[in-house]
Amino acid sequence: MESELVHIFNHVPRNREELGMLLEDAEERFEEEVLDEMVTVIRDVLVHGKGLDDVEVLEGESGSENRRSDDAVEKGAGQEKMENGS
Repeated sequence: MESELVHIFNHVPRNREELGMLLEDAEERFEEEVLDEMVTVIRDVLVHGKGLDDVEVLEGESGSENRRSDDAVEKGAGQEKMENGS
């Protein structure tokens, strides 16, 4: 899977067929709709430079809520360091 991500970053597939060539057994592992959504996210993030919080994914709002709560934890840790003078 890690090598597949490297291929995606290097080649930036623009359609389902190009993505399918980069993913092993893509047709067996993913439905066509999921592959199309992957291409959309790849285009939005790697080509248009949108942040992941700006991109809607199939998992819905639960994924973005988790990212936001992780961000809040990181920001809170940063504020604590500033208050302690670290």
